Amino acid sequence: MRASRSGPARPVGTAARGLSWAAMALLLGGGLACGAHEHGGGAVADHRRPPADHAGGGHAHHAEVAGEVLSLDAWAVNGTIDVVMALRGEPDTEHGDRLVHRRSTDGGRSWSEEHEVDLGGRPMHAPHRGMDPQIAADGDRLLALWTTPGTSDWGIGPMATSFSADGGRTWTPGPTPADDGRTDGHNYLDAVVDDRGVFHAVWLDNRDSGARGLSASSSRDGLTWSPSRSIDETTCECCWNRIYAGAGGRLDVLYRDKLPTDLVVAASSDRGESWRRVGIPGGFGWQFEGCPHTGGALARPAGLPGELHALSWTGAEGRTGLWALTSRDGGESWSEAHPIGSQAARHGDIAAAGGRLVAVWDEEARIFTATSDDRGTTWSPPEPLSDPGRQATHPLVVASGDGALALWSERGEGGGSTWVARRLDA
Repeated sequence: MRASRSGPARPVGTAARGLSWAAMALLLGGGLACGAHEHGGGAVADHRRPPADHAGGGHAHHAEVAGEVLSLDAWAVNGTIDVVMALRGEPDTEHGDRLVHRRSTDGGRSWSEEHEVDLGGRPMHAPHRGMDPQIAADGDRLLALWTTPGTSDWGIGPMATSFSADGGRTWTPGPTPADDGRTDGHNYLDAVVDDRGVFHAVWLDNRDSGARGLSASSSRDGLTWSPSRSIDETTCECCWNRIYAGAGGRLDVLYRDKLPTDLVVAASSDRGESWRRVGIPGGFGWQFEGCPHTGGALARPAGLPGELHALSWTGAEGRTGLWALTSRDGGESWSEAHPIGSQAARHGDIAAAGGRLVAVWDEEARIFTATSDDRGTTWSPPEPLSDPGRQATHPLVVASGDGALALWSERGEGGGSTWVARRLDA
């Protein structure tokens, strides 16, 4: 995901005017909108229901996808948006879950036909929201990553990849980025492309100490990978990680630490050859032995190489909720935390769309958004994006070239679900 890994876009207005979005929604998909570890079946979405009105104007369009949507990830650069989603296979048949790709070249206004990613005989292990197969792109060069079944206590195995050189129309299975030879748990993956067109991947793995750790590797062609580098020897076991690329070979990873269970930024200034722990966005001191199943997000505005914006969720007593923070020194120090939404706000994402920051999150089964036009100092009031009466979860947001695009999955009243992509224009 990310979700917030995109090229430059023009500013889209000011927070002082509020969120007068001219919105368009594309509902693509059917089946179950999975939260973490939810894999039960569901009724097929009713694509005949009339378009829904949304706050800020606009309406919803419906188009059917052949399968239940289990996961969703998006990558965007200058108005070209690539999406991968896992679709449930046919029950009681030999056809397993499928990974499919779609592309928009007009900022999410229209989408290509579906192309299936070649898994190379390596099926996905239980894809679901929060542990989604990932996509990264450099022009027509695309990399897809996912976790396969294996020998861990949870049935998790090594990573697998597939590479496309023609914009996602055809795919070639590739090797795992990890070189540890383990079959017991590479998951919570993410990938990014740097300013030289090199792919970088991060993932959680098992260590001989019994702890879970965070590792990274890089590839110029998506088919051969550098030796794995350890970023942290001990991390949270079950929260998504996010990697971001900046100018001059700078890489940043946002991940959840272990006791205290706060989000941490690690950075590389040499294109992934070495890593160091940089700072803690929030520093809540949360002591938690369980699995939050919630990561965070970063955004890096164009033209401001030392500036980072974070969304950080914590369950710390008296601080539970989602918080926005800003760093002006590459993540070394962070501003005071600004609450985003209510205490029920949880899964969030953030993107820099020109001079505007756009945050999205889920809260009590609805998707909300807020914006900042003063580099994170103040934020507009929350505004709902999703329809009431539907179970919406795990939103993403990317710059769309002339605004932003929010994406999420949701389940309808009859048990079916949709993938929603909604343009947010000034």
